[in-house]
Amino acid sequence: MASNCDDAPGRRTSRARGITVALLGPFGYGNLGDAAIQDAAIAQLQSRRPDIKLVGVSLRPLDTVARHGLETFAYDTRAHKALCDSSSAGKAECAGNARRPRSYGKLTSSPRLSRYAWFFDELRHAVYIFSVLRDIDVLLMSGGGQLDDFWGGPAEHPLSLFKWSILARLQGTRVAYLSVGVGSVARKSSRWLLRLALSAATYRSYRDEGSKHLVRNAIGLKSDDPVVPDLAFALPLETVGKPRARCDSGGERLTIAIGPIPYCDPRTWPEKDSARYLKYVSLMGETCAHLLHEGHRLKFIVGEEGHDPPVIRDVIDFVSRSSAALLTEATCQVPRIASVNDLVSAISDSHLVISSRFHGVLLSLLLEKPVLALSYERKVSQLMADLHLDRFAIEIETCDLESVRLLMGNLIAQRTTVATGLAATIPPLRQSVLEQFDFVAEQLIPAAQRRAH
Repeated sequence: MASNCDDAPGRRTSRARGITVALLGPFGYGNLGDAAIQDAAIAQLQSRRPDIKLVGVSLRPLDTVARHGLETFAYDTRAHKALCDSSSAGKAECAGNARRPRSYGKLTSSPRLSRYAWFFDELRHAVYIFSVLRDIDVLLMSGGGQLDDFWGGPAEHPLSLFKWSILARLQGTRVAYLSVGVGSVARKSSRWLLRLALSAATYRSYRDEGSKHLVRNAIGLKSDDPVVPDLAFALPLETVGKPRARCDSGGERLTIAIGPIPYCDPRTWPEKDSARYLKYVSLMGETCAHLLHEGHRLKFIVGEEGHDPPVIRDVIDFVSRSSAALLTEATCQVPRIASVNDLVSAISDSHLVISSRFHGVLLSLLLEKPVLALSYERKVSQLMADLHLDRFAIEIETCDLESVRLLMGNLIAQRTTVATGLAATIPPLRQSVLEQFDFVAEQLIPAAQRRAH
C-alpha cells in the first residue's frame, strides 16, 4: 500500500517494555457505529500483532472499559474533568481499568480566576495528555467522522485532535489517522486546528473521496493521501456472520428494519428545530404505517443507545394514532440493542432496512441487506454512491412520503438483485481496509518499535 510516512521526532530509548498502541476517537457514548469501528480495529490489530498492548482514548472511559476491555484515557477536557472529579459520579467513571489522573486541587475556585477556568481546564488536560503519551508508541485516530465541528464547535473535536496530535509529536509518539471522515468544518479556527493536527501525522487516510476533497479544499492540507473505506468494513467475519433472513425469501411479507435518527431533535441534536424534527417523525411514521398496511413487519433498530429510543417512541406513537390496530407484537418489534452484536443480529434477521444513521446503513450493506438511506449528511449519500446504490438514497430535507414509498417499492422489487450486487462489491472494500491494517502492523508499528528500543 502506498503511504505517506515520515519520521517522527526522537523519543527516549531507555524504556525496556513492549509496544503500546492507543486507539483514539470521540467514542464511548453508546454510538454503536463508533463501537463497531473499535471492535474492528481491536480484532484486526490483535490478530496481526498479539505482542502489542492496546489502550483506548475516548469520551467516556468507563464505557470503553466495559465495551472493549481496554485500559482507557480521557479524550477531551470534559472526560478529563470527570476522571478528576471526587464525586461519586467521578469515582464511577474511574472504575475498572479507566486511568484516573491525579487531582489538581481547586485551581479555579477564586472568583477572580473563574474567567480563566476554560484555559486552566485545557492546560491541565494538556499536561495529562503529555504524561499519558510517555507510554504510548503509536497513536491511531481510529476512523469515524472525527474531522468535524458540528458537535460542539472548534473547542470540541478540532481542539482535542490538535492537542493529542501535536503533543504526540513532541513526545515522539507516531501519529496516524485511519479512514477518518470530514463532516462540518464551518469555523476558520476549526479548519486551522484540524490542518495542524493532520500535519502532525505520519500517515493519513480518508474514508471517502468527498472527505479527501474537503481536507484539501476546506481544511487546506495539500497532500495526496489514500482513500480507504470505513474501518467497520473490517469487522470480524464471526461477528458479521451470514444473513439469517435471505432477501429472496419471505414471500410478500417481509421484516423491515427501521433505524431512525434524532434529526433536529431539540432534546439531543446540535441544530435544534422542532418543526423539522416533527416533519421527520411524521415521514418515518407514515412510511411505517404504509409498510404495515402492505402486510410487512417492522423491527426498530438503535444506532445510539441514548439518542435513538426517544425517536423510536415518537415514531411508534405517530403510527398508533392512525394505525393502532396494526401495531401488535407480531408486526412491530423493538428489540433491546446495547452492543454491536445486538445490532448485527437484529439487521441479520431482517430482509430490508430503512436507516438514516451512517453505520446503520454501512452494517446493513456489510450484511448484504438492501437499504433505503434517508440521508441527513453527505457521508450517508456518499456511502450509497460508493456502492452504486445512490438511486436508493434520498435527502431528508427534500423527500416526501410519495418519493419514499416509490423508492421503497422499487427496493422491495429489486431486493434480490441488490443483494447479489452487494455480495460482489463488499469484499473489495473489506480487503482494502484489511490491507491498511497490514500496513499498520508491518510498517507503522515496527517503525515505532525501532525508535523505542
